[in-house]
Amino acid sequence: MTMLEKTRADRQDLKFRCDTWLKPSNMKMIYHSQFQEKLHGTCDWVWSHPTFLAWNNTSTDPLTAGRRLLCIYGTHGCGKTVLASSIMESLKSNGHRVLFFAFSDADISRRSLDDMARSFLSQILQESIPDESFNFRLMGCL
Repeated sequence: MTMLEKTRADRQDLKFRCDTWLKPSNMKMIYHSQFQEKLHGTCDWVWSHPTFLAWNNTSTDPLTAGRRLLCIYGTHGCGKTVLASSIMESLKSNGHRVLFFAFSDADISRRSLDDMARSFLSQILQESIPDESFNFRLMGCL
């Protein structure tokens, strides 16, 4: 085994052990299922909404970092996760890295800020990214 293969194997092993320790919800599955259920034309309003446009501004100015969190909230079943999934799909298709988490009272592993933090850490570890600084956009559903 070459040194490069050993390094890759070690990173994969570390990712697996961290994921086992973190025990995150499967946000990838939740995201995909919600995006697949989206009806044509649903969520189109968000692309011209001033709050979204301000959040989606690609400025990397450190002073605007506090505005990089988009929190979608509303009553149960109103489409928050579908909206977040739609936004996430658009951002990913434009080459952005996105961390996704949807809170849910129905799922014990998606109820707390600890659950969200574990999920975000797991998503970061699963990304195959170089060892350079991150420029993530965070999105959460309450």
